[in-house]
Amino acid sequence: MDKVEILGVKISRVNFKEALKTVEKFLADGKKHYIVTPNPEQIILAQKNHHFRQILNQADLAIPDGVGLVWASRILQNSKLIERVSGVDLMERLCQRAVQNGWRIGLLGGKGKVAARAAEVLKKRYGGLKIIFAAAGNPSSTFDQKIRKDLPNLDLLLVAYGAPKQEEWIGRNLAEINVGVLMAVGGAFEFLAGRQRRAPKIIQSFGFEWFWRLIFQPWRLKRQLALPEFALRVWATKLKGFKV
Repeated sequence: MDKVEILGVKISRVNFKEALKTVEKFLADGKKHYIVTPNPEQIILAQKNHHFRQILNQADLAIPDGVGLVWASRILQNSKLIERVSGVDLMERLCQRAVQNGWRIGLLGGKGKVAARAAEVLKKRYGGLKIIFAAAGNPSSTFDQKIRKDLPNLDLLLVAYGAPKQEEWIGRNLAEINVGVLMAVGGAFEFLAGRQRRAPKIIQSFGFEWFWRLIFQPWRLKRQLALPEFALRVWATKLKGFKV
């Protein structure tokens, strides 16, 4: 798949429909695949965490989950990414398609009973959806053996430990579990369970979902400082050709 490199991280050049079609092909080919959802914050994290960057770059699909990536691809590559692809929206559409295709789905991550609550919401929203596993689990490598034992055979496993823990978990366990496709989904379970509110569509379309989340989660301020750093690094790379 064609990819664009942004500050050393490879991002798939896809729109929403192409991303969905690609995952459907993954689920049908009988091989193991994993999907990541990079955004500017993760790109900055990958500058300092080379193992995390390696996992992102080896993903079968790295959807551009942030308008900043679309902007940066044009600045750095003169090659615009087609559009932002929201990981939460892609996950929901896959659940919708799962009803038609009979895919077996699992939810892993979140805190307490968030995964179980998210599973209930998805089942009500998409009647007939086969969610056969939902648990908080634990992202620590010391718990890997237990989680591997607990997981049933699945077509799609949604992993919500937040970056970089969810990607590192996928990297360690991909070859050891009976799952066709693994997808890192960040805070998606929190949205589904009603623990967090998503920004209205109009705010998402203008690329200000980060600001909406900051209003309701002021503790994210430290993390959001990655956004100006991302912009600075993009312009420094473009204009002067050096890293900051």
